[in-house]
Formats: sequence, C-alpha cells, structure tokens
Amino acid sequence: MLINKIDGTRYAQNVPYEITCDSTVRDETMAMTLTLSGSVSDFNPAAVNTSVAGLGIELRQNDQPFTLGSTITVNEQSIPVLKAIPVKKSGIALKEGGFDATATLQVDYQ
Repeated sequence: MLINKIDGTRYAQNVPYEITCDSTVRDETMAMTLTLSGSVSDFNPAAVNTSVAGLGIELRQNDQPFTLGSTITVNEQSIPVLKAIPVKKSGIALKEGGFDATATLQVDYQ
C-alpha cells in the first residue's frame, strides 16, 4: 500500500465473516442484528482508529459507511458484504510503516 495513494477508495479488502445459528435456539421470526464497535477515529465516524495518527480503517456494508456503534438488521441467508478501506485525515502526511487496528462485529437476535 502506497501511503500517498490512500484516498478512501483504493486498497479495499473484503472482511471475511460468516453467521451460523443453531436452529434449536433461534427461530425464523427472530430479528438478527449486526453491531460494529471499536475505537472511532477523530476524523471519520465510520473509521476505526489505527496505531498511526491520521490513519483509519473505514468499514462499509454494501458500499455504505458502517458507522461504529451503529446496528443494522441482517438476514442470515444474505449477510451484507463488509469491506475495510484505509482512509486518512485531510492535511496529514502519513509516515511509512506498519499499523494495527481492531474492531468487533457482534451478532444479536431476539
């Protein structure tokens, strides 16, 4: 990844995940939701903070920003496609090097 090419569209990566439910616990009438949590960046509400100042990882569901702390309703048979895309704060010159970022996806049904 070239740091001077980070523009919020390049370097998108699919986030692999699957949802498997025990049919003895969940029935078809229960609503299923997906919640994203993590440390939000100071420049983008859909971007997870990274270990590099001014760099975030934006998560998108079906090409729309998935804002941290928000919840979406999902269908187990057709789960949304999630993508992780590096984004940077406007006016920031990023330094070369590695970085870390962490987020949690939580599935609930009721």
